[in-house]
Amino acid sequence: MKAIRVHALDHTKPGYLNAVSDLSAGRGANIILEMLANINLAADIEIAAPNGRIVVMGSRGAVMQPGAHGKIVLVP
Repeated sequence: MKAIRVHALDHTKPGYLNAVSDLSAGRGANIILEMLANINLAADIEIAAPNGRIVVMGSRGAVMQPGAHGKIVLVP
């Protein structure tokens, strides 16, 4: 069985996005649990691993984020 590593990062700390790269040996996050998508989704897309998942659990506004195959549109 492969070990699973779980890390929670504080988005209010400077450089927290760099920590994702450091923790994942440059691969990116396999799973991102996002609670403020209208603010953070663009950064989430950048730090997600290839075939990684972003689970949007909350947003305080509409999100329109351009993606590789069109637009990702989330409306609360």
